[in-house]
Amino acid sequence: QINTLHKLVLSIEQKVDNIPLVSNNGSSNIFAMQNLNELLETNEPFDLLLYAIETSNVYLIDSILQSYPHLNNEPTLCIGASIGSTYCATLIEDNINDILKSGDVERIISALGGLCNCYTRNDLENEKMKSFLYWIDCALQLELSNKQKAQVLVQKERILSGAGDIDAALLLAKEILQLNDEDSSYYYNYALLLKRKNTDETMSNAISAVKRMLEIDTINNENDDDHLQLAYQVLRNSDKQEDKNKAIECLKLLEKNSPVKATLAKRN
Repeated sequence: QINTLHKLVLSIEQKVDNIPLVSNNGSSNIFAMQNLNELLETNEPFDLLLYAIETSNVYLIDSILQSYPHLNNEPTLCIGASIGSTYCATLIEDNINDILKSGDVERIISALGGLCNCYTRNDLENEKMKSFLYWIDCALQLELSNKQKAQVLVQKERILSGAGDIDAALLLAKEILQLNDEDSSYYYNYALLLKRKNTDETMSNAISAVKRMLEIDTINNENDDDHLQLAYQVLRNSDKQEDKNKAIECLKLLEKNSPVKATLAKRN
């Protein structure tokens, strides 16, 4: 199935590469309808949607979903919003009260995650803050496990961080780690906030956080590029030689996985 999807993506990609974008009332770029129709002559709408999602092509996602409303199911909208589609986010917002009333925790977390991703990708944190925090509070009133509560709170942390409220985000990051200290992404978020604070105390705590993050990634046999990049940037400034050695190890892995991110890591 993965090979089939990969072949489909490559096939459609060749047809999309030379398609021009047009302005939509000066506010955003979408594929012209005639170009979408051209693609549809040899591809099904759903296949094009898979391609658009696989390649994070927001313009094509919006064009397909607006032209084929029957494809606007909630999971697809959450994925589209996560990629950055404000069209998908608006449709989720229109239905958010029903989603919250459903009591379906995983459904709620998926919706909140999609909205948060969209807001942070489009610099909408301040504009959407009030309503988003209200939805978070509604979700927290449900009966949640510690892991589920952490999944909800991390969305609040991310939107506060995106809005520049680092102190509030740091308090939440600590609370999240108390709820679930087995997810390396939570240590990544915490270390990233500590690095942004950039004091002697916070950088010392950031070193401890990234070391724990790397430990969890090793246990899970994972090598996340963003994690390696942050670990290198934090550990290289440690006073301990063992941390500096670990930083070099992270950089070598990063150079192998993502040379571009490795170059950026060395510059920052």
